[in-house]
Amino acid sequence: MDAKILASDEDVKLTKGQKRRAEIISLGRDLLIDEGYDAFVLRTIAARAAITLGNLQYYFPIREDLLEEIVRQEFARSVNTVREANAGLGTAETRLTHMVHQLLEDWNQTGGRVYAVTFMLALHQERFRHLHKKHYRHFYQAVAELVQELSPKISTNETLKKARLITSMMDGSLFQVALGGRGSRAERKKFDDEIVAAILQAVKL
Repeated sequence: MDAKILASDEDVKLTKGQKRRAEIISLGRDLLIDEGYDAFVLRTIAARAAITLGNLQYYFPIREDLLEEIVRQEFARSVNTVREANAGLGTAETRLTHMVHQLLEDWNQTGGRVYAVTFMLALHQERFRHLHKKHYRHFYQAVAELVQELSPKISTNETLKKARLITSMMDGSLFQVALGGRGSRAERKKFDDEIVAAILQAVKL
């Protein structure tokens, strides 16, 4: 048989596998967001994907494996949002403001529910604690680039401290909204504006 045909067949199989894996991750994320951690059961996700449990476990043997991949992708989206702000047009203040608003909007909708579960698991499971620490290192470093533009005269150590402060303020707002009720869109926008103003003030101190 022609080697090119064999290679083509393998590519098709790989593509199907990647599509199936992505579908499982998407369905798992939806279930986690809509029904919470207690409802995050592989058998339920397999049923939604119209596959057997054994088929799903070929990709993710246990639910923590699937959950970890969901969390990794959620973390990556947040870090990419910051990196896009770093590479964007406009002043550093404008880009920081847009970045904070964009992240808070996402976290207030769906992303925050994934993070809330992650925080809980990081308290008790080493694999999620390690993942949590790794993500925040990348996130701090990305935010620090914007801080450096806004305050070019401060030291690297001070830049990272401000990046951690910015992150803490955004994380805190996430839990305030989650526990206090999301309110109207206008109320959320006002609260987000207050967070942005506080962050800009903190950066300039």
